[in-house]
Amino acid sequence: MNLPITPEMIPILLTFAGIAILTVGVLYIGFTSTPIKSATGGSKKKEGGIPADFRKQFLDAYNKVFSTYNMQPMNNMLTDFTFYTTKNTVKVLEKLGIKKEVDIKINEKQKQFNEGLSNYGFVMQDGKNDMTIDILKCDYTETYSDAQTNKKIYKRVFKNAAYNLEFLKTNEKLNKDITHCMNCGDTLKRNGNFFECESCGTHYESENLKWSASNVSVEPDSNKASGLILAGIIGLVFLGVIEMFIKNVTFGFILGGINAVLIAGIVLYLRWAWNAACLFKKMVANDPKASRMVFAKRVYYLIRTLEMARDFDLNMIKPFMTPELYEKIKQNNNYDDYYVVDLIFKQIIPTDYRIEGQNQIIEFDIKYNQLLMNPKKKIKETKVKRHYALYKSVNAMTKVNASAQAVICPSCGASINVTTEGICSFCNASYSVSDFDWVFYDAPIEMTK
Repeated sequence: MNLPITPEMIPILLTFAGIAILTVGVLYIGFTSTPIKSATGGSKKKEGGIPADFRKQFLDAYNKVFSTYNMQPMNNMLTDFTFYTTKNTVKVLEKLGIKKEVDIKINEKQKQFNEGLSNYGFVMQDGKNDMTIDILKCDYTETYSDAQTNKKIYKRVFKNAAYNLEFLKTNEKLNKDITHCMNCGDTLKRNGNFFECESCGTHYESENLKWSASNVSVEPDSNKASGLILAGIIGLVFLGVIEMFIKNVTFGFILGGINAVLIAGIVLYLRWAWNAACLFKKMVANDPKASRMVFAKRVYYLIRTLEMARDFDLNMIKPFMTPELYEKIKQNNNYDDYYVVDLIFKQIIPTDYRIEGQNQIIEFDIKYNQLLMNPKKKIKETKVKRHYALYKSVNAMTKVNASAQAVICPSCGASINVTTEGICSFCNASYSVSDFDWVFYDAPIEMTK
């Protein structure tokens, strides 16, 4: 039986068309950008997801770091970039004499949500890595106190927050039996996601041999945005049903116009999201094993290091940018009495990717919150959106190591660490970090805190 489409049905059909376009578009962009490798649930054996006992162990160790200044419990639990960005935050907290304490409370409704979600495990493929995301619904409280007097300085409370934990591990076959230093032959010690020789100080890079946290973030009031969107959709459907009954031409015209604008907005959003995904695809086309998640961690590491350098010592960032950019920042590094305590990164929006000469360059906008504190221990939080550009050599490809691998100093042949250094610790020779990884091509010269 054919049901004719009457004019009164058009607004409600447009609403459902908008819902369908948004759903299909988001799923298509999401799956083509980061393909699902496996998804299991119910009574099936899970390949993804993080066991509740491991999550508790991780969160207990991670949150204690900021009040004890002790990074040792985090060895083997964090990826390399996250290990060093966490270490940087701890360094600032210790320098300013404050500690951060986290309290997580889970009510009955949140507990049911967490238990339901834990029945499912998703593994996504991201370059040379497998990735899984664990979400914990909770009431989250973050308290900053004076380390000497325990006086409360600042508190943030997020009700019904989503505590997001992102984990990575390599999807390549690796040799796990590397035990001895190539320089001196002594036994290697695992430190985070690195192998280090205690005898000669040689540092070896390695892959993530097991699940390691690549990001920890908190989204406050996580249901608000989705609730507003859902309420808007339900409202449009409800108005569409009313319009079908009252058959008011003017009302139907207005409602149809609203739905048409909604669909136009959805199409523009999907176009923007697709263009952003395509820029990352260009990067991956040039470097097939590149990981967008690891790229994001490199971005976080560089920005955090830059902001710490502005507060303490600009030489910290000198190896990680062009000489011209360093000189501009040095000349304009005006004193500001607020120190960066923490940076809470929200979103990276790529705007351009290109090859220029012997370098690949990627530009992006990034949104993040700054938590700032002055010597009087007054804290303020600001939201910012800034533009940056990174570059590295076209020959700097993502490596997949069959064993622990040393990055060698071009001058003396000693092992170097391109995550935290730009100068060889053995011969003091400087080298171009861009031959190995991303560094700053452009950044804001003057910062307003």
